[in-house]
Amino acid sequence: MLAAIHYQMDGKIRWQDQINQEISEKFLNRPIRGIDKRPLEEIVDGTNIHGFLAQRIQEVEETLAQLVEEIADKGQFEDLLVFMEDKGRNENLEAKPQAVFAHMTNHYLDGMPCDRVVELVSQEEDAWTWILREDVHGQYWQDPAKYWALREAYLQGLAQAASCGVQVRGRKYEVKKCMQSND
Repeated sequence: MLAAIHYQMDGKIRWQDQINQEISEKFLNRPIRGIDKRPLEEIVDGTNIHGFLAQRIQEVEETLAQLVEEIADKGQFEDLLVFMEDKGRNENLEAKPQAVFAHMTNHYLDGMPCDRVVELVSQEEDAWTWILREDVHGQYWQDPAKYWALREAYLQGLAQAASCGVQVRGRKYEVKKCMQSND
């Protein structure tokens, strides 16, 4: 039986698929097949929900890795980083560090909550810190550093959207006190 967590994971998969579509169209001038867009309950194998979701995660992760390698081969990786930062900057976020954390955890495929990949280290009004306990993405990449660079570019844009600063050290993330606007 499908539960809320399955729909949450499906939403993350669909978000990544949309990013893949946008990247392919912008940098390679072609659409990609992408995932089946029908509602989850119409396409899931009810006897193997986790296996079905794992297959879809693998599909969107591998697609992203392939697209990025193609773009890097064309010498446009830096342009892709700018695109991802702009994409993050254009998100509509509340000016709070926790809004950045929530957006990242609600969109990125960092495993199921029971996998405990994302660990919130501290949460205060003016700073949230979390770590990713393991790399669940690197297996799909020839050069996993490209994935982490894309993710960091998006996060930098998100932090700007929320008028916050961000510091990344490895897989430790700290979103700090929001900057006051001079408007």
